[in-house]
Amino acid sequence: MTLAWADLIPLIARYGLPWAIEFWRTVQKHPTPTEEAWAALLSIVNKTESEYLAEARARAGLPPS
Repeated sequence: MTLAWADLIPLIARYGLPWAIEFWRTVQKHPTPTEEAWAALLSIVNKTESEYLAEARARAGLPPS
């Protein structure tokens, strides 16, 4: 499945860029919906904002807040 920017813009606006990036990555890895793909999408939905922030701080080499 190929996503165009026009497909992603509403997702970015509604759910934020980190979520949209994870969604795009999941779709790229799983072009056909499978149990594994659904599990990956559910993990995105269940991730809290503080978890996204902690991951970003770790990637940037910053200490946890």
